[in-house]
Amino acid sequence: MTAILTPSHPGRFLKEDVLLELGINLTEAATQLGVSRVTLSRIVNGQSAISTDMAIRLEIWLKGISAEDWLHKQTEYDLWQERQKSRPEIRSVEGRQIIIKELKETLADEKSNADFRISSKAERAIASVIGLKLKEARQLCEHNVDQASQLLGISTKDLKYFEKGFGIEYFPLQIIKRSAEIYFVSVDWLFGLVEDDWELAPEVRITRDYMSIIEKLRIESDERMNRKLIRMNNKVLAIAKSVTTMVKAYKEIDVAFMRFRDLNPRFKQMQGGNILLEKTKQAVEDGKTAICLLVRHKLLPSSELVSLHDTK
Repeated sequence: MTAILTPSHPGRFLKEDVLLELGINLTEAATQLGVSRVTLSRIVNGQSAISTDMAIRLEIWLKGISAEDWLHKQTEYDLWQERQKSRPEIRSVEGRQIIIKELKETLADEKSNADFRISSKAERAIASVIGLKLKEARQLCEHNVDQASQLLGISTKDLKYFEKGFGIEYFPLQIIKRSAEIYFVSVDWLFGLVEDDWELAPEVRITRDYMSIIEKLRIESDERMNRKLIRMNNKVLAIAKSVTTMVKAYKEIDVAFMRFRDLNPRFKQMQGGNILLEKTKQAVEDGKTAICLLVRHKLLPSSELVSLHDTK
């Protein structure tokens, strides 16, 4: 139980859940953050704390986890570490109730606005519960992160952060409603207000499993269709490119023949000369017709029509 309650150094999260997930090595990340590799290495290995400067750099870099989130995790870790240390006996101050009361009132005034911030301790606790419930509901439906993010309409990266209780200030409320619908759970359960709810009942699990199978089949069908459309689109683009190349080649051949004819006045008297010239011109015209059809069906940009009228 102690290992579960022991907070992790935020550098560990940065290393395992950010750098590894993004496929970015330490050197590249340090360069993008504008710090030395040694500085970042000490943080991800838990040898250095995340400073306010580094927290702001991470906030700008990731755009999903606020600087307050990083500092909160660091403070939580630091406090736990310090509380494990032994200290000499410290006697509490007596007879200073008035001063202490005044200090509390001063601090309360300074924090009055912060009490309503979504990044407060209470809100973070709620975010943590919601994150755990989102992950549990996803696992009940046997959805992987990619499938769930697609159903929820958010990125895979954001879903992973939300399931960890991070980035609550960016948490769209409609995600909770959408999660209740696709996971077939209640909003109360997602907020952790009920533990033994109907979500875990056998008949509900059967219904959820059935719905999950249908949803998986739909997603797989959509993915197959998208792959087919991509392959078909690539083939069409290749054909369009080939036709364009052939038409340009025909035009160059036509220009070369015209030049050859002008340089050789007896060209028309040559056996087969007129037929060769006629076939060349016909090929050019057929190519132009093909270009027009491709443009009409929006397989080529209309700018290709301009090149048809270019003459040399």
